[in-house]
Amino acid sequence: MTFPNTYGEVMRSLDVEQLPEPLLSQYRANPRVKEWVHVADRVHRAEKVSNWTQWTDEESAAYAIEDYRLFSRLRGYSEAEIREFGRYITLCRQLKEEMGDEDYCVDAEFAIKQIVSTPAYFEVDRILFEMSQAASNGQELFTREAAALALDEALSDLDEIEPALKEAVR
Repeated sequence: MTFPNTYGEVMRSLDVEQLPEPLLSQYRANPRVKEWVHVADRVHRAEKVSNWTQWTDEESAAYAIEDYRLFSRLRGYSEAEIREFGRYITLCRQLKEEMGDEDYCVDAEFAIKQIVSTPAYFEVDRILFEMSQAASNGQELFTREAAALALDEALSDLDEIEPALKEAVR
């Protein structure tokens, strides 16, 4: 078992009825919020699972200069995925201005992640965080293969956990 290719592989589907207030009301009343919620969900699902410690020098340079198009091409995203990410950025800028809240999109994404995240999703994030911490400390505690073994254990429990989570939500 290896890391999933994208986060979408370890996410449950988005049930917009679970959005917290006031986001749910905004979703229902504002077409831009509604579009952004779905674009944000698709973009996050398409995000390739990786860690900066695994990027090439070219990928790191593109990221450092904040050239998301070049970075995305180097990472293997399709032109359609790159356009969708561009739409996500545009909608986010518009919503920050419209809502008068610099953190609007960050807060809304946090709410969305609470709905779609699974134990396997959190395990991926934990392992990637530990890889970053180790690299930042000058240590390489995890290789991609070692991290994938830890993730494999978490994913093997997902089939048992998922039905219980669905039942708990009902």
